[in-house]
Amino acid sequence: MEPTQASVARPELRDSHPSFDEVEDDPFGDLSTGAHLGGRYRLEKILGKGATGVVFEASHLVIGKRVALKCLYPHHRAATNAVERFFREARIAATVEHPNVIQVFDGGDEKETLFLAMELLDGESLGDRLERGPLPLDEAVAIFVEIMDGVAAVHERGVIHRDLKPDNVFLVRPVRGERPTPKVLDFGISKLQEPGLRELTSACSVMGSPYYMAPEQVANTRGVDPRADVYSLGVMLYEALSGDVPYAADSVLDIFQRHAQGGATPLDMVRRDVPRELAELVRKAMDPESSKRFASVRE
Repeated sequence: MEPTQASVARPELRDSHPSFDEVEDDPFGDLSTGAHLGGRYRLEKILGKGATGVVFEASHLVIGKRVALKCLYPHHRAATNAVERFFREARIAATVEHPNVIQVFDGGDEKETLFLAMELLDGESLGDRLERGPLPLDEAVAIFVEIMDGVAAVHERGVIHRDLKPDNVFLVRPVRGERPTPKVLDFGISKLQEPGLRELTSACSVMGSPYYMAPEQVANTRGVDPRADVYSLGVMLYEALSGDVPYAADSVLDIFQRHAQGGATPLDMVRRDVPRELAELVRKAMDPESSKRFASVRE
């Protein structure tokens, strides 16, 4: 079935626009709707834009396949780390073939534009869904089992995501009244666990999202292991069931401190239909001490 509405989950690319030609101060110059990119894609319309780039819906010039093209703004080319992270996302996603992980087909560099070609998805992000309220218990469990299966597959390829959050999970619209299929997206800051691989993190940067970040990830981005993703998944499931993140505060520093202290209100006290066993599972996943969490997502 031809997708009728598509998006690629990204925290800063959530504003829809009918046409790229309507965007003011076009940083791409002559790159606009109808233009060709990479010698093989025609830009059809813009799906979203943000601080780092634009996502287009595009069609392959030969076979007509519709894809989502994620394009990095040209001025980011000057930042070596940004370019390396951009193409790392393609390399990481291409190593994992799983129904709950985004597929990346292609990438390139033309007209001073770096681009990735991804599968075109019809639906909404988990973040957008949670803005309407918490999920029904059975639906939340079913969706998160699939999310965790996708993340476990990523881990088994030696990759730690490091930025798991509702906006980086896309819920693909069901065909016939079934539950949506979740897809894990956005591997731009993921870490490959390979000896000798250079870490792409500057001394003053924090990699991840404060509301979902494990305490050890704040202290040392280089030392994180899969248990950091376990923590993020626990926070996401807490939010999906309660309707709010476990730790909210007025500043990023206060959020980090609350995560480090722990002690979130147990889920079964926030929501009566949550079984105690499930509340305990989420509490363990969110333990501030990584050694007390589940050792893996698969576990």
